[in-house]
Amino acid sequence: MLQLGAQEAAEARELVSVHAAIALQGVRDGRPAAPTVILSGGPVLVDGTRVGPAQYLLTLALALDGHFAIHAYASGGEPDSVRSAGYAVFLAPDTLLRAQKLRINPSERLLAQDASLLFQALDDCVTAQPSGSDGDVLRALLLAQE
Repeated sequence: MLQLGAQEAAEARELVSVHAAIALQGVRDGRPAAPTVILSGGPVLVDGTRVGPAQYLLTLALALDGHFAIHAYASGGEPDSVRSAGYAVFLAPDTLLRAQKLRINPSERLLAQDASLLFQALDDCVTAQPSGSDGDVLRALLLAQE
């Protein structure tokens, strides 16, 4: 397990850039060695506005481009939209492919800051009520062996 800790607040693109690089290096070079879990927490921002777990995971999905050995989970923070039923969201290696089959454009959902609709359509979110506490933000990336 690699625990990155919780940051104050970070822009989704910057956070995903770091997380994706660590995860890809882990499955490619074995540092951190797979199988392992990378844990982090703290609020995620898009253009200075706090967003929910789906925005982070969809940004990560696009960065990983469906890498077969990386799964992820995110929960907490703010709901992604007024329509958001999901609070905990799951990312699988086939997330982008399944979205494509449903004719959902991940990039469009990301730009609209409504990634939760994609994860709801894929049935990859769990309905829960946020507690409103910043301490409840959790992100986990699972690196499987290639």
